[in-house]
Amino acid sequence: MKNGLIREAQNLFDKMPQKNVVTWNTMIHGYFLNRFFSKAFALFHEMPERDIFTYNLVISGLMHGHDVEGARKVFEGMVCRDVVTWNTMIGGYLMNGMLDVGLKVFEEMPGKDVISWNLVIEGLVKCEKFDLAEEYFKRMSYRDVATWTVMISGLAKAGRMAEASKFFEEMPTKDVRAWNVMLEGYIGIECVDIAETLFQEMPEKDLDSWKLLISGLVTSRRLEDALRYFMEMPTKCCKTLTSILLGLIRNGLVKEAHAFLEKQPYNNVVSWTNVIVGYFEIGEVRSAIKVFELITI
Repeated sequence: MKNGLIREAQNLFDKMPQKNVVTWNTMIHGYFLNRFFSKAFALFHEMPERDIFTYNLVISGLMHGHDVEGARKVFEGMVCRDVVTWNTMIGGYLMNGMLDVGLKVFEEMPGKDVISWNLVIEGLVKCEKFDLAEEYFKRMSYRDVATWTVMISGLAKAGRMAEASKFFEEMPTKDVRAWNVMLEGYIGIECVDIAETLFQEMPEKDLDSWKLLISGLVTSRRLEDALRYFMEMPTKCCKTLTSILLGLIRNGLVKEAHAFLEKQPYNNVVSWTNVIVGYFEIGEVRSAIKVFELITI
């Protein structure tokens, strides 16, 4: 089903002498997964019996297919709802740009969990309603790492780094994702020096941490520092290599880019093409031709 073999799955389903609710749910899920929304909904109506997972699955599928009205009718037809049902409705309304309706459903929800709160806060942050998002944030009795990160990420993407920094400092437990959000935020407002200091303070770094800092250094034309960090990078990747390569070439340092690339064990045709184009752009036609003739991919 995940490979798009929906017809084969339907044939097998039709031949089954006995089907239980799990079998029906699997078929419905497969249709939704392959974006056959009407067929999934039709199968839902054919089911002899349904469980709460069926209803939640159908509501989610309809919301992803932008059939908000259909999802609402299924929701209203339910005798019993659980927290997943309510969260699916809230997330679906927010996904479809219906923030006010999503907030209304949230307020009507009898038992909210941290996911419910996070959905609403994320929806408000995406609409840049930061003051209202903070109000909901303060109403929470328990906040997880995702709650804090959603607030920090939204403020950082909006360039409001002073406020993002305040939340970050107050965050009781910081994971690498939160640190990376702050890195990206400072780099986004061209405060690469602050980003570098933050990077050095990080208790642990992942591949994204290194990529963010190196990319920021390249953008701010601190190419020597970018190269230094690249050499220190525990796990190097082609994307970061290409970023440094283009940074050198765009600053006219094509020979330096060429020398840098020759030292790397994992160069590729795109990297060498960039060097060739760089030589052409600075009028070094012979060098461009020489590289073209020598490269072996």
